[in-house]
Parts: sequence; structure tokens; C-alpha cells
Amino acid sequence: LNEFKKYDYEYVSGSKSSYNQTELTFTSMLYLNYFLDHKSEKYKNTKNFYPQNLRINYDEMPLIQLLNSINYKFYFVGNTRGNCENFVKRNCLVKKENNLKLLDQHISMLEVFLLRSPYIAIFSKINERIRRVLKIPLYNNNYSDNDAINKFIDNIDIKNYPKNSFFLIHNLYPHSPYVYNKDCSKKNLNKTIISTLNTNKIDISEGYRDNYLCSLKKTLQFIKFLEKNDKDAVVIFQGDHGKYFKKDNRSEKLEIFNLIKKSETCNNKITNQIDNVNAIRYLIDCATNLKIKLIEKQSFWGPYLQTDENWGKLFKVN
Repeated sequence: LNEFKKYDYEYVSGSKSSYNQTELTFTSMLYLNYFLDHKSEKYKNTKNFYPQNLRINYDEMPLIQLLNSINYKFYFVGNTRGNCENFVKRNCLVKKENNLKLLDQHISMLEVFLLRSPYIAIFSKINERIRRVLKIPLYNNNYSDNDAINKFIDNIDIKNYPKNSFFLIHNLYPHSPYVYNKDCSKKNLNKTIISTLNTNKIDISEGYRDNYLCSLKKTLQFIKFLEKNDKDAVVIFQGDHGKYFKKDNRSEKLEIFNLIKKSETCNNKITNQIDNVNAIRYLIDCATNLKIKLIEKQSFWGPYLQTDENWGKLFKVN
């Protein structure tokens, strides 16, 4: 953390995520608000949540509408679970690649669309059996595709660096499959590891630690890139939720990494009130002439599995 201070970044301890699930957290960021709470009716599916809403309801997202109103462009750099090329299909820094990679991306899109659904278990068994017969490793693309920071650095046009732009960069690590060493080199995973179940059972504690250390290294790399090429950028590095180290520890799951670049142009102060929702409000306030206030920080919890009788219902966490 001392390395980050050299570049005038402040680590905010005690930060909590807005929701305990990625699709809910990112949707709240796109809404600039807590779009669902403990008083909301049960949702029946996730089709209107991130990343599907970037494909289905893109122009209806409050963040997109606000950016359009002040002539800012929205850029999304995603990962294996959701990317600009397949979801947003506009202002994409990374271009489409080979057909095999596109096939894997569309399979990932199907998984996201049916997230929490029992159909995924059935599909995964069929898909895994096919891959076993053909001896196709499942996670060939994760090393490069989940590294959204590197994709941004490799694909941004430095000579014609876009101004008046909002970049949402979703780096998918630390996250299983744990394919990164702590120095961000690729792990030598056995080719027999071809399913999510197998990978999640491999090296969970050390794998997560290595991915976390790699994330810190990658964050520092990105800061140095920005200091060189976009020194005045307003930046937040933030987790969307944490990880269980103790079973069903909700407080632990809601704890997030939160690193904010200091700026003299902000009306709001840096505090642990800046959660996922307030992070977007803070960024826009600092980067534009709009004076956007932070709202009362809240955290909500919802069951992960559709088989849970309370799936689709949220509970407020103090």
C-alpha cells in the first residue's frame, strides 16, 4: 500500500460492497443508485442485470444517459463472462478475434444469461463430457481475457487518447480459475482441469492469494501507465465484493478493496462512504462540472442459488 501512496492514491479501509453478487453490484453502478433493496419484490431472473443489460437495455441505463447528456463516451473493457464485443457492440477498444475464441465467449454469454439456473448444471455436464472426449481445456482464454487492465493498455490509442471518456474496466481476478502466479505469469495448470468444479477445488487458498498479489501488481502497473499517459484522470480501483474465508461470513464477503486517486477537483471527500454506487457518483463529480452528492451507503444480501426459497429477495445488512 505504501507504493500506492507515492502516486497520491488513498486506500480506504472498512469499505463495503453495495451487494454480494457481481450482477447486482455492477447494475447498481450503472443505475447510480441502489436499484433493488429489501423492500423490492423478488426478481425472477437476471436478464435485466449486468452484463446482459449492456446488451438489452444499454440506452436506458442512467449512467449512460448522464454521460450522453454531457458528451462523454462510455467504454467497457470486460472479461470472459462479459465483454464489449458481444454485449455493448459500440466504442469497443478490443476487437473480435478468431472463431474458436468467439465460440467460448458465446458459451460464457449463455452461462451468464442462465446464471443461478438449474439449466447451467445440465449444460455444464454435457459441455464437460464433450471437452473430455476431445481433450479440450476449458480455461485456455482466461489468462488473457480476464486481464482487462492489460487489454486496455494494449489496445488504447495513446497518440489519440480519448478525452471526455468514462472507462469501466472489469478485471476478473482474484477470481477462479486461479490461473495467475503472484508475479502475474501464467500457472502451469494440468490439462485435465477442464471444469469449474475441478478448478475451484484446486489450490483455493494459495491460488486466491497468488491472484490477489497479482492484482496488486497489476494495479500498480496501471497506475504507472496512467501517470505517464493520463495524469489528470480520476480513478478508483475497487472490488465488487469479497470472498468467503469462513463459511457464510456475510461481513467478510461484503468487504472490498477500495483505492481512490486524490484530486482537488472533487466536492466530496474520500471516506468509506464511497462504496460501489457512490464510486461512480464520486468519479463523475470529480471529473466534470456536475456537482453530484454521495448518497447514504447501504449493503444488501441475496441468496446465490435459485433452489433457495428466498432467491430473488434481498436483505439489508447493517
